[in-house]
Amino acid sequence: VLHRALLSLGMVYLHAAAVSVAGRTYLFIGEKGAGKSTLSVGLARLGGTVLADDHVLLERRAPRYLVSGCEVLSRITAETEAYVFDTPLDLPAMDFAGTLKKEIVLTDHFAATPHVAEPVAAVYFPRVGQHLTITPWSAQRTAMELLDRTRRSFRPQSAAEVGLLLDFWMGFTSVSPGFTLELEPDLRAIERLPGLLHA
Repeated sequence: VLHRALLSLGMVYLHAAAVSVAGRTYLFIGEKGAGKSTLSVGLARLGGTVLADDHVLLERRAPRYLVSGCEVLSRITAETEAYVFDTPLDLPAMDFAGTLKKEIVLTDHFAATPHVAEPVAAVYFPRVGQHLTITPWSAQRTAMELLDRTRRSFRPQSAAEVGLLLDFWMGFTSVSPGFTLELEPDLRAIERLPGLLHA
């Protein structure tokens, strides 16, 4: 019901991260373990501003689509903590869906604007691989991927509702290009990412 109400207002709630780097805001959409939190705090460490690292609200304001964060918390693994912070955080690690993580308040450590809406420059689908690589997708492929991801939570009840979602995503991909983003196991590779995102 919530997803339908939001869509009727021109908004979609997504399991995603959003970070602004040098004046442009990027959306990172991936499943658990895809690297969204690591990307968020890693880019923040390099001077970026985190809007959200796990959940966002995407709003259509023609001709643009604006993204805003929904929370000020971030959960980071020990590996991400070691990369981002010079000394271990004085916080307990807790079990989150089978993974030990520390929960931090983003604004205590980084530039973060969780409730500020920014236009989306591009959308990336991260995954952990072997080499830092960005591959462009067509607008159609990006829209279908986004439709598939939101269809699971939205659970459309009719062809008309599928059409509404598809229309939302086709409009989005006409102004925000999509890319796959393969991440290296070595987190220091994130330091090369800001230049690649702008390219």
